[in-house]
Amino acid sequence: MTLSRGRKLFIAGILKIDDYNELKKENQINTKNLRKEERNIVLKLSAIDRKNKIEDKVLVEVFQKFSEFDIQDKKYLVNLFPPIDIDYKTGNLSLDLNPAFSKILSAKTHRKNNKKNEFH
Repeated sequence: MTLSRGRKLFIAGILKIDDYNELKKENQINTKNLRKEERNIVLKLSAIDRKNKIEDKVLVEVFQKFSEFDIQDKKYLVNLFPPIDIDYKTGNLSLDLNPAFSKILSAKTHRKNNKKNEFH
């Protein structure tokens, strides 16, 4: 029962003062708990948003800073994309992603697609 309905029943003499006060107290406790839960959810969503922004920035920075890496780091990154199906006549090739790196990229793509669909 809502508090306003309880108030109407109290005024009409159907609900006793003790019952109304109990209803009011229960409503206040529920409201307090809901506000606390809302605050926790907002904090968690903010933390997730910050984490996603950091992850996106870090991934982009890795590729922007590639030219500054030393040879060992460059070799390591290049080995994540081994060439396959090389056509020596045209110079075309396909890249095979390292499974771990592929999972990272597909997870990021999946998260971005979910973000786009969350608010529609």
